[in-house]
Amino acid sequence: MGYDHLIRHYLPTDTFVPPVGQGSIAVESSRFLDEALKNRIRQALDHPATHRCLLAERAFLRTMEGGCSIPSFALATLTPAGDVRLHGGLISLSGEEYIDVVQTAPPRRPKAWAWPWPTTCWLTVAPPSWPASASTGASSRGC
Repeated sequence: MGYDHLIRHYLPTDTFVPPVGQGSIAVESSRFLDEALKNRIRQALDHPATHRCLLAERAFLRTMEGGCSIPSFALATLTPAGDVRLHGGLISLSGEEYIDVVQTAPPRRPKAWAWPWPTTCWLTVAPPSWPASASTGASSRGC
């Protein structure tokens, strides 16, 4: 689109994880639209890798009971082997604590995705810019 010259800073996704679904586009159709036509539109527009990642992010958000009122983040990507790698977490309303998790799991049928995946390890830590006293250490859940 010709806007690259306006970029002033890149935010690395390992330290600045976006909210669930950022960068994804949803296409909605009428429930009265012919099912065959819906399938043709879906096949023409759907990006299977993005779709898989978005389903993993949404499963994480649903399991965490997150939404617009809870500071949360998640970014799913595919590994070269085709596994889903998800980096996600929640932030306390005060911003003083957060839960951060990175997990990789083999791709599954979307409805079978649930959180936590095997060997999930939860950590509650303070970001490097926060004082060490803000860190609460590791929880016992899954570690």
